[in-house]
Amino acid sequence: MDALTTSTELKKWVAEGNLSAACLALQKFADETNYTELQQIAIQLQRRYNTCQQQIMQGVIAKSDADLEIARISQILLVCSDNLAPSADNQLLNLVNEQPGNTTKDERAAPQASNSKNFPFMFLLLAIGILALGWAVWKWVIPGNKNTTTPPSDTFELIVFAHGPKGLGQPITSGKIAAVFGNNRLPAQTLNNEGKAVFTHIPASYQTQNLAIVAEENMPWKVQQQSASTAQQSHTITVAMAPLVDTLVWRGTVLSDSGKPVANAQVVIDNGFATTQTNDVGSFVARLPKNEGDQVNVMVIVNNTPRRNTTITLSGATPTTIKLNK
Repeated sequence: MDALTTSTELKKWVAEGNLSAACLALQKFADETNYTELQQIAIQLQRRYNTCQQQIMQGVIAKSDADLEIARISQILLVCSDNLAPSADNQLLNLVNEQPGNTTKDERAAPQASNSKNFPFMFLLLAIGILALGWAVWKWVIPGNKNTTTPPSDTFELIVFAHGPKGLGQPITSGKIAAVFGNNRLPAQTLNNEGKAVFTHIPASYQTQNLAIVAEENMPWKVQQQSASTAQQSHTITVAMAPLVDTLVWRGTVLSDSGKPVANAQVVIDNGFATTQTNDVGSFVARLPKNEGDQVNVMVIVNNTPRRNTTITLSGATPTTIKLNK
């Protein structure tokens, strides 16, 4: 596909709002012409667009932020389009090291091999410049986004949404998660009933450090995937969590029929599959090869006498209370 056809396609896809198709067309042109830098730009644009669409579907990005990101991507695609297309006199735009002189019609129509390593690099510079300019305008010029008299904050806020393997419809609504920036671990924050945890007053210098979201030790979940590796990429991060197998920590308390803690009671799980005993205040803990939400049969024995036989749904985050029969 030649430069003029690609340019026309890019403008068509951008006008129709099909940025994914535009990115693919740009990448195809770069692959066919071996423009390495342009290939990287096309791949990065496609990745940014896909990430933006995912965040829109997940509801973890504000509409204004999503619109701004899409506008940035569209603008970069149009800049690339303008610099691929021939000019009015059918000469390819020579962005770097333009050489004066006469050329034949065939020479003008042919790809400029001598500049193939130069003008794609200009695309990269233009892309970076547009992103920086767009960010600055949105942050400091457009009313309502930032007070133009206020300098950038020296801290920032990080919002984390945690969900289980079933997706956003399965928010993790209990337990704590911590944010680790490089070697700096922030205090763990509690997940609310939306599966959200908020970290505040984070030093701005942490934004470029590698970020890892980790579950606290007593949580029956582990982080399997996170949507960004630095806070510089996004201040709102979604983490997919998977249940821990073979390490579910189940805690609970055994109470008498009158509500008093029962010490030294045996708690037998699944007919002897596992056994634990209560302490002086009636509390017990068992590490089970089970998953969150699994059901087990539990028998409580006091002084060699069974006092309660029941089925319990396991939870690693919420302690279980077992009340004995009379």
